[in-house]
Amino acid sequence: MDIRKIQATGGSSYIVTLPKDWITENGLKKNDPVRMSRTSDGGLAIFPASTVKDSSVNVKIIDIDGIGSETLLFRMLLGAYISGYGQIEVRSSGRLESGMVDAATRFIEMAIGVEIVEESSDRIVMKDLVDPGEMKFPRTVERMKVLVRNMLSDVMDMLETNDLSKAESIESRDREVDRIEWFISRQTNMTVRDTSTIHRMGVEPLDIYRNYTVSRTLERIGDHAVLMANHSSSLTRGDDLKSVRFSIVRMGRQVIELFLRSVGAWVKVNLVEANEIVEEAAKLSKACNDQNKNVAGLSKDITMTVNMIMGSLSRISEYSADISELAINAAMSR
Repeated sequence: MDIRKIQATGGSSYIVTLPKDWITENGLKKNDPVRMSRTSDGGLAIFPASTVKDSSVNVKIIDIDGIGSETLLFRMLLGAYISGYGQIEVRSSGRLESGMVDAATRFIEMAIGVEIVEESSDRIVMKDLVDPGEMKFPRTVERMKVLVRNMLSDVMDMLETNDLSKAESIESRDREVDRIEWFISRQTNMTVRDTSTIHRMGVEPLDIYRNYTVSRTLERIGDHAVLMANHSSSLTRGDDLKSVRFSIVRMGRQVIELFLRSVGAWVKVNLVEANEIVEEAAKLSKACNDQNKNVAGLSKDITMTVNMIMGSLSRISEYSADISELAINAAMSR
């Protein structure tokens, strides 16, 4: 750690010198402005006034020669995006195969804020055009919550009305949840790569971690909604399963309510509410698992389907407890 003395100048000002190597690394010179920001731990962070860095510093080049897999390329693009690279280039020694171009196109459709800025027969350049400071964590997490709530509600509606038409919209919302979760993961990694991003986003480091953790949990709950929707069709084929569907829906509505309360407690950092939810979640999770005992006499396939759906509802209850525990942790850090 570099320790420097504060010097007084004039009657009311204080000065401290800056490390020469830091000045050189950031290309600063005499009279250049710098930005200062107070940190939550009582410190003072200093950044160059211009946060725009040389794009070559934050470029990921993917040479696809020898890859031969469209799926692998898509995953590599996603990995580079989540890692926080501002520009991604796909290169080939020859003409890009149509499958590779399609993989890049699918990635662009899924990644928030990324556009193709250059394209030729052997090269595609993609660039992130979103300012991290414009996309606030609370807003993106709230959007995820609404999407997941609607997905879960649609699953219960499908079982209640024997209408499977909502299955497609559930899949569509899940893709949107994935997109937002990737974006939040990207924002989190960007703050690790460049600490000035934290101040541009107007959040504290601990809040970044908490939002990232919650977004991961919401994404997993969304996956359970898709799983339940995909298996619900076998329960909508006859009135003889009406009582089974009723039991699932009754339990599902309780789980959805608990889930929404958990997110509310996390947003408001409500310690008392969060603690109550943790205790209720344990009871509700057990109740979901106990419902599996009520399927005796049904076919093996139906029994497995009910067990799977109730297992998902039980897991969502546990995820709600996880979110509430994060709220408790946040309350204790204040």
